[in-house]
Amino acid sequence: NHPIADAILNMKRQEALNRGINVNFMCSDLREMRLKEDEIIILLGNLLDNAIEATEKCESDKNIQVWIVQEERQFVITVKNPYVERPRWEEGRIVTLKPDGEKHGYGLAAINDIAERYDGVFGIKTEEDYVKATVLIPEP
Repeated sequence: NHPIADAILNMKRQEALNRGINVNFMCSDLREMRLKEDEIIILLGNLLDNAIEATEKCESDKNIQVWIVQEERQFVITVKNPYVERPRWEEGRIVTLKPDGEKHGYGLAAINDIAERYDGVFGIKTEEDYVKATVLIPEP
């Protein structure tokens, strides 16, 4: 029920399907989401772009799970995807693995900036076979 979120999610789902990746969404009613339109585009666009790119490299388990929910007085976005190459961390931050790294790696910083702007948090957790990125934005 949010036109910008709906557009981004539909566009990224189609992009994933075109690459042989399945995306499962679980979304609550987002009409009351307090993020600005450009912030929604940055958050969802970067999270899903990263998940699609990592999942595309996988031979099997080409499934991305996305939860966008309002719960316990906070707005939560979580994207979970498989990976082939474990993300590399330097000084507490994930760094891009792309060969032209100077041109990449800004998306995660932008996500973190938006979360902090709303006194929220952004975190990434790696498990044995998947990465889970979560943004928490508290209600005012």
